[in-house]
Amino acid sequence: MSFLVQPATSAVIEEAARLIDEYLLKTYDALQFAGCLVVRQGLPGTLTLV
Repeated sequence: MSFLVQPATSAVIEEAARLIDEYLLKTYDALQFAGCLVVRQGLPGTLTLV
C-alpha cells in the first residue's frame, strides 16, 4: 500500500467549496474529499480513500 500527500492547492479549495455548497459538508470533510477527487483526476486506475 502506498500513500499520497495532497497539498491544499487552489484546485482542491475550489472543489471543496463546490462540495460544501452542493452537499453541505463540513469544511474539513470537504477538503479531504476534494483532495481525493483532484488526485483521482490525474491518476490512472483506482484510488482508495481511507
